[in-house]
Amino acid sequence: MIDQEGTKPEESEWPSVDVAYGIVASSYDWIQARFDSVERRIQTFLAFTATLTLGLPALVIAIENEADVTSLWFIAAMTTAVLAMAVGIIAKLVSGATGIWFLSPANLYEGWLHYSEWEFKKNAIYWAGQHFEANVSRINTMGWLLTSMTILFAMEVILLLVWAIGTLT
Repeated sequence: MIDQEGTKPEESEWPSVDVAYGIVASSYDWIQARFDSVERRIQTFLAFTATLTLGLPALVIAIENEADVTSLWFIAAMTTAVLAMAVGIIAKLVSGATGIWFLSPANLYEGWLHYSEWEFKKNAIYWAGQHFEANVSRINTMGWLLTSMTILFAMEVILLLVWAIGTLT
């Protein structure tokens, strides 16, 4: 159905499609930046956890040859470290499983080229919104996993310090 001005009613109901379409590409850039930031923090935290987990015991053992690595404090610290690393690996798997969702040029070619320019833009806005929500959900999951890693790492540090202090005193 076409109104008096020769436009479809949807176009007159949604006059800001052109403006919103200008945000589509930016929304993918924003989400990619957030995704990359969380992924970098996970990678950095994995490296830092591994460094401390191997470095502190090596330092204590270098200072005190008789360090008790069968101590419950040490075993609990190492168990916590393994859990923190496992959570980090899961976070990396979540981030790398499918990566960020984007509009696929193949899908555009196969199913969108028959749309008018306005309908094309409207559909791109819709799918960018769907992808944004899915991407935010994945990033939030990665964030929760990073928080879990942080908590486990803090527990590991406390356990290692208790072990180290007990060993060195």
